[in-house]
Amino acid sequence: MLQATVASSTQADATLAAREMAKTLKEENLKAAFVYCSCELDVKTLVKELGNELQ
Repeated sequence: MLQATVASSTQADATLAAREMAKTLKEENLKAAFVYCSCELDVKTLVKELGNELQ
């Protein structure tokens, strides 16, 4: 069964946004993540920090 959890952030800084989103997602048993964000954020930093926070 596919289950989706949504996490969001209004932070303008990619690192802070990743940390804020990770707080919501840490309680889930994630196997994969689809990350959507504004092109104004540093996408590489966002994905890297989100991965670090969820390990």
